[in-house]
Amino acid sequence: MDTIICLFYKIPSTVYAAIAASVITLLGVSLSNRAANKRLITQLSIESNERKQERDVNLRKDVYLKTAEELTKAQQYLGSLANSDLSNLQNQQKTLGELFSATSKIHIVGSDETIRCVVNVTCKFTVAMLSITAKSMSLHDLKSDIDILSGLIDDFSSKRENYLNEITAFNLSGNADKVLWDKLQGNFNFVRDEIANYIQERSQKWDEHNVYQRQLMIECVRESLELAELVVPAVISIRKELGLPFNEIAYIELMKKQSLEAEAVIKSFLSDIDKNEHA
Repeated sequence: MDTIICLFYKIPSTVYAAIAASVITLLGVSLSNRAANKRLITQLSIESNERKQERDVNLRKDVYLKTAEELTKAQQYLGSLANSDLSNLQNQQKTLGELFSATSKIHIVGSDETIRCVVNVTCKFTVAMLSITAKSMSLHDLKSDIDILSGLIDDFSSKRENYLNEITAFNLSGNADKVLWDKLQGNFNFVRDEIANYIQERSQKWDEHNVYQRQLMIECVRESLELAELVVPAVISIRKELGLPFNEIAYIELMKKQSLEAEAVIKSFLSDIDKNEHA
């Protein structure tokens, strides 16, 4: 042991200095590398998070824009149901399919608030559409009756023309057969009376049809306006998630103003119809 200690004493101090300097340098490099590694890991983590956030935002943006488009189409569709042909169910299936296809993606990328708002809209739209469709069945039945009566009127009108031609030919021929004359006259009178009855029945059907259609129109407008009220919070929630700044209060006031204006236009339109019907 004494020998080893003596050997250490015999080592020049410059060697110790060199060793100390090397150790310090090595420690410095190690610390520097560790700091650089930490900065690199932090930078990569930040960039990864940024890319993930960007992907999330882009995904939400695509989903939300499509959803907003379909919500608007749903409002328009409700307003037009009063004039739609119930026998053509493809439009209803297409509208429902596109709406549910767009809104179903909200359940994956949307926040709880956005999901709640969108679900409220889709539920309201579904219930309103089914209710209006059920009420429009009477309108559809009346239109079918009117079409049948119109067909009968056209058919009997053709027969009336034929009987009239036969009567004209009978008169021109100078035929004095009273039995044949009575038969021709009876056939003509029967067809004429049937046409008058069908026209009167069709007119009554049209009156009923117009009353039902007016009631259905009012119902469609009411449901559309109620749906619009539910769309507003959905749009607000979507804009917040996308980070799109806007004046929320001003937007709500604008939507209320448009709703009131639309309601006033409909009331004026129905009032004009009443005036023309009683003119």
